[in-house]
Formats: sequence, structure tokens, C-alpha cells
Amino acid sequence: MVCTLHFQVFVTADYVAEDPERFERNIYLLRKQAVNNMAKQSVDCYICSLSTTTIVYKGQFNTHQLYLYYDDLRNPEFITHIALVHSRFSTNTLPSWPRAQPNSFFYRMVAHNGEINTLRGNINLMRAREGVMSSSLYEDDLGKLYPVVEEGLTDSGCFDNVCEFLVKAGQRSLPEAAMTMVPEAWEKDEKRILSALLAFSDGRYVGAILDRNGLRPARYYLTADDHLYLSSEVGVNDHDVESIVKKVCEIALLNQYFIRTHHRTRKEKESEISCKARKDMCCTSRLHRL
Repeated sequence: MVCTLHFQVFVTADYVAEDPERFERNIYLLRKQAVNNMAKQSVDCYICSLSTTTIVYKGQFNTHQLYLYYDDLRNPEFITHIALVHSRFSTNTLPSWPRAQPNSFFYRMVAHNGEINTLRGNINLMRAREGVMSSSLYEDDLGKLYPVVEEGLTDSGCFDNVCEFLVKAGQRSLPEAAMTMVPEAWEKDEKRILSALLAFSDGRYVGAILDRNGLRPARYYLTADDHLYLSSEVGVNDHDVESIVKKVCEIALLNQYFIRTHHRTRKEKESEISCKARKDMCCTSRLHRL
């Protein structure tokens, strides 16, 4: 196995404690500028993550090798209440360290099982929209985040770029961004051709959403000790049958399923309604128009 060189850096500022959201926005801007500059200079480097809420561990490994490669994952003092794990064989792109999933928040916010068949059209439309975008959070710095979709990524990576942009530069929560990009079937929606189980997290929310056709498997278990396990396959985790209080295997029931970091589980319709109730829908359609 050819191993890459890894570095871990720490970034801070004197206003972190007072304004953590501002700091998160600024390090997102820092990362995007670094990625764009490295691309212009043909520097072969990939930034796995730069965030106050998540760390991305990735590599061109099988699942057992990943666990052995990173000491953090074996440290008993290393604890998290959310973990998003993705392992797959590259089918239509050459395997590489940057393309390994979790890709950029796994890819950086999204782990994707499936394929997006309108990829080039989606990228071109996103580039076209950059000319009319505005952000009250970034204002004149918004152009420094372009291109929103970085070059050389897989369909999953491109999706992740846009999802992250909607959350960091827009006024959406991560569940809202997911519902925007993978909407329920409606005749007047812009057509999106994809087969996808998309799991996502930003360290605050974790959830999953299926494409409108339900072309990928998904199932989840809720245990008596308030753990939720969601996977695309059977047998990912060994569970004591008596500890399972709910098991859902019907993919039609997995439209949106979110849980918050304060450990309250929120079912799909409750989450969808809460997103819609936050703002007047006419105002929302203007603010969030893609």
C-alpha cells in the first residue's frame, strides 16, 4: 500500500469563545481559499476537514485498516456521540486517497451510496448561479468561496461541496439543505436524476435521506439505551434482539430522519415540519432559491 504524508494543524482566534459561528465561517473560507490556491499551483494536497465540530478520518483502506491506521480511533478517551462511517468500492472512478469516503465531512458533510447521473449538468448550472448569488454572512467575500464545486471530485464530492455551501454561506440548517437538494417528488420541481442513500452530519445534526425513487436500501434500529444505528446493509452491527425497541426496514419510511446532539430523536415528518415552520414559505422560496 502506498501511504500518503499526513499533517494535523490547529487553527484558533481570539474571538472563538465569544463567536464560534463566525470562527466556523472563517475557517470554511480559509479552507476554500487554500484548496483553490493549491489547485492553481498544482499542489497535490487534500484537506480532509477543518471544522470546530467534526474530524474526518479517511484513507484508501478497508474498514479494518482504517481503525488500525489512526491511533485516535483506538484511544479509549476518544469519545463521540455521532459517528458517520462509509466504505465502498470505487466503480466508475479510479481509487485514490482524496476520493476515499468519507470524502470531503465525510466528503465533509455527506456519505453517499449511489450515483448522480446528471453530474455535468448540475455542475454547469451551479457555476452559472454563482453570478447571481448573495450572502449576508459573507457579503463581499462570497466570491472567495467560488467555485462552489471543486474540480476533480466524484459525484459524491460535488454533492457535498454544494450541501456544505448551503449550510455555511446560506441560512439553512443541514436538514434543510438536505431536503433542498433531495426533495420529495413533485411535478414542478427541477428534475434530479440520482439513486442515493445520503447520510449526513455536521457534528450537530446527523441524519439520512433517500432519493425520491428509493433506489438504495436503508434500515435503522433504535435500542433501549437510546442508540440509533442506520445502515445500508444488514449485519453491520451485532445487536441483542431484546435491546431493540424499534426496527424499520421499509425504505419508504426513511424519507428524512434526524437526531440532534442533545440526544432527542426526531422522526422524519416532525423534522420536515419544523424546518418549514421556521420561516414564511414565500420568503423561504426567495431566500433559498437555487
